[in-house]
Amino acid sequence: MALAEYLATQYTARLVLVGRSAFPPKSEWDQWVNRPDDAEVARIIRTIRALEAAGAVIEVHSADISDFSAMQQVVARAEARLGPITGVLHTAGVADYAGVIQRRTQAMTDEVLLPKVKGTIVLDTLFRNRKLDFFVLFSSIGNYIYGRKFGQVGYNAANEFLDAFVHYRLQHREGFTATVNWNDWAEAGMSVKAMEKSRGLHKEVNDLQFEAEAITTEQGVNVFRYIMENQMNRVIVSALDLPALMEESNNISVEVILEQEAAAHATEAAPAAVSSSSLLTEAGLHQQIADIWSTVLGIEAIGIDEDFFALGGDSLKAITIVSLVFKKLGVKLPLPAFFHKPTIREISRVIRETNRTDYARIKRAPKKRAIR
Repeated sequence: MALAEYLATQYTARLVLVGRSAFPPKSEWDQWVNRPDDAEVARIIRTIRALEAAGAVIEVHSADISDFSAMQQVVARAEARLGPITGVLHTAGVADYAGVIQRRTQAMTDEVLLPKVKGTIVLDTLFRNRKLDFFVLFSSIGNYIYGRKFGQVGYNAANEFLDAFVHYRLQHREGFTATVNWNDWAEAGMSVKAMEKSRGLHKEVNDLQFEAEAITTEQGVNVFRYIMENQMNRVIVSALDLPALMEESNNISVEVILEQEAAAHATEAAPAAVSSSSLLTEAGLHQQIADIWSTVLGIEAIGIDEDFFALGGDSLKAITIVSLVFKKLGVKLPLPAFFHKPTIREISRVIRETNRTDYARIKRAPKKRAIR
């Protein structure tokens, strides 16, 4: 809604907002504004009402952006009331929690690809015979700094498509076309929802990193204004020093990503109660690992030969376990252990063979001055 507010207040733009989720009709808005069970819908309603009171004209439609027929109807209804649509902001996306590609089904990835990939094709097809003032696609900085979106295979692939599509559209369509590889937004959008979902994993780490790297709504709107005023077709937005972040990302392997997560989650001061795995009996080590799995998976009794993924494990939970193993046993546990030996018995063998490891943080890149 931040960019909708900006366009409505600065340009008195007539806006058509389209979302996949059902949105209540105006006749029911009074019932929704004070409902505690859906604060997000109530907030949007209050924002729209405030903008309309100031003179804005706004329509809200519920439709699947990847459904051509549904979007064709939305465009027809909106243009019948508001006149021709002259600009498109494609901001749709689905958060990707499915993890690394080895453990994904096609359906898991397709769900993430559809709104960005097919949705973009649908929008381009609907407006291909007219010159729009702008056609702007919202991509992610994760396409350049993959470590920040580790395990989000579908999300990264979808955004790679957007980055490629802008080149196609610039050659085949009139008007301004751009793709923006956004940093996470701190106060709005999909990043906030994803952050809330992941807070149970590495709360302190996530909060600190998100606070340091995310941009504010004001910064996001200012960057958008700058892009539009300067007609920039490809833009990467970062709150931190981009060349330093990209260099860091180029040197990161899967194992290093896990080491960083484990080191940060273990906090600056290593816990005094770290045990040496070499001093534990085999049964004792099995029990330590089982306790960690139980904490992460929420299962009380786990057999030593039960498969981690069959029990509901995924790449994010694997990262949590790496962190807890480091805290309790002081050893580095590589991610491949969860792919190739995903049982307590086999992982205990890996731990026996692994030396104690001291983790080091990668130096944070310096912040850049904000655009004014």
